[in-house]
Amino acid sequence: MKLETEEKKPRRRIVKKVSHGGHHGGAWKVAYADFVTAMMALFLVLWLVSQGDQKLKEQIANYFRSPGVFSTIQGGILGGANKPNKDINSNSNKGEQDSLKEAAAQLRERFSKLSEFAPYNDQIRITLVDDGLVIQIIDKANQVSFESGSAQLTPIVSNILREISSVICNLPNPIQVSGHTDAHPYPSSQYTNWELSTDRANAARRLLVENCVEPTRVKKVVGYADTQPLVLDDPFAAGNRRISIMLLYQKKQEHSFLGGLTKKKTTSEIEGVSSSE
Repeated sequence: MKLETEEKKPRRRIVKKVSHGGHHGGAWKVAYADFVTAMMALFLVLWLVSQGDQKLKEQIANYFRSPGVFSTIQGGILGGANKPNKDINSNSNKGEQDSLKEAAAQLRERFSKLSEFAPYNDQIRITLVDDGLVIQIIDKANQVSFESGSAQLTPIVSNILREISSVICNLPNPIQVSGHTDAHPYPSSQYTNWELSTDRANAARRLLVENCVEPTRVKKVVGYADTQPLVLDDPFAAGNRRISIMLLYQKKQEHSFLGGLTKKKTTSEIEGVSSSE
């Protein structure tokens, strides 16, 4: 009887509880921090939208379409942030502008006073443009810069280039030289107006370098053949043949060279070329 009674006693079960709080108790903090950050970003955007004008709203919209892609002029969502840079750049360029204006004035004075250049005064154009100072020596039917069909400078134009070199010698501005021809085809298929205009530009560069101009200042020598006529209504006009020397502002030395200055001119107007600003 005693044995049967012992078998009927219930057995105790021991259950061990494992706590995970020690390892994962801070997970909710990370999620909460992400939530708070998202809410702050949302409220910031809502505030900007409520405060900004239509242009600012468009900039914000563009940012969220392509994050990080901005115009280098604007520099951020708030387009006005970099406006002072424009004034700073303007002030820094003023010294260069004054130097080039002074050089232009010196060239005009020399060419107007020296008697040997009197016949060519109306063929020398000195122009201040957005990118710097452009000096052009333009042909006439009876007064040319190069021997016919060659890159050999005439003596008078060589002297003109020497005067130009003496004035621009000590300026720091980078230089670009371009050559232009009229539309008359060169008789050889192996040597065309492209080669001729380039060789003429290089001949002008060579003479400038031989007369004081630092070689490293010359950044580009290019020939345009007859693709940038100065006299648009007559591509065969002598006035389309010219050498252009451009002194670039140092901030714009990577800018494309507009040596042609292809403002529309008629044949009658180009015969009276003069220095101008």
